[in-house]
Amino acid sequence: MTTVLSAVLQYAPPDVHPSCTDTAGNVVLEAQACGLPVIVSDRGGPQENTRPDVSGRVCRGADSEDFARAIIDLARDRDRRRAMSTAARAYGLRRRWEDALAPLYGAYREVAARVRGARGAAAAAQCSPRSTS
Repeated sequence: MTTVLSAVLQYAPPDVHPSCTDTAGNVVLEAQACGLPVIVSDRGGPQENTRPDVSGRVCRGADSEDFARAIIDLARDRDRRRAMSTAARAYGLRRRWEDALAPLYGAYREVAARVRGARGAAAAAQCSPRSTS
């Protein structure tokens, strides 16, 4: 990033992303890579691509007052905004898709293991000898 762009972005407002349905939150990661602190919802994927109170703020999903407080807090505290901007840039540049998707892949594996376990139990029940009494 050029020095001029870095200087401009340190005065830019945070990226506010209140979506409660976004799955991956890639736009949040891109904003942080540009050095913008983010303000995101505690619902959906963007929160998983944010370091709470380090690279941004996580607000209660449908609570517009919580989002407003977060915006005002960052607008009033230039030192905090600069620190978050630096942390956001570092985090955004090192975050990898493998890391970002690890929780999702873990959930898929867990569900698949449960399904396999349920199928195995059903098959075992069908194959077990029945009592003839």
